[in-house]
Amino acid sequence: MTTRANIKITVLQVLDRMPIGYPQPVTALRADVSLALSPRPGSADIDLAIRELESLRLITSTTCLITGERKYAITDAGRVQLAQI
Repeated sequence: MTTRANIKITVLQVLDRMPIGYPQPVTALRADVSLALSPRPGSADIDLAIRELESLRLITSTTCLITGERKYAITDAGRVQLAQI
């Protein structure tokens, strides 16, 4: 399995542990993914994986209009894909 695939799987696993309705801030998501993998991926690699997962509609994001902070949550399709791993 490639490093990028491991990062994507870890992103899905981290988001799947979050309660429904509580999206994960991008900074916390990066930190959780980085801590879960060895060697630790860089922020650019994590951000690329996040963008790819979002384009596949396995995760979704919202942006706070006041702070500009992006938050992420896993979709039902993301849960299905995670269950197949």
